[in-house]
Amino acid sequence: MRTDATLTLGSTEAIKAAVVAGMGVAIVSRLSIDAELAAGLLTVIPVAGLQINRALHLLRLRNRALGPSAAAMVRMLLAK
Repeated sequence: MRTDATLTLGSTEAIKAAVVAGMGVAIVSRLSIDAELAAGLLTVIPVAGLQINRALHLLRLRNRALGPSAAAMVRMLLAK
C-alpha cells in the first residue's frame, strides 16, 4: 500500500486530536485510545493481517539505584 497523503505530528495526543477533528485516520497503540473509545469519539477499524512490530526500550534514571521491584522486573526482562 502506498499513499502520498501524510501528516507528521509530535505526539500520540496530537494524532488522536487530528483524527477526532476529522483530518483522517491513524495507527496508534490500542492502549492510548481507551478514553476516546469509552467516550465514543473514536472507533477501531480491524485490519486483517496487519501486524506491526516495534522496538521498545527499557529505561531507568541514570545514577540511581533501582528499588527491589524494579530490579526484579529488569532481571525478569533480561532473562528472556
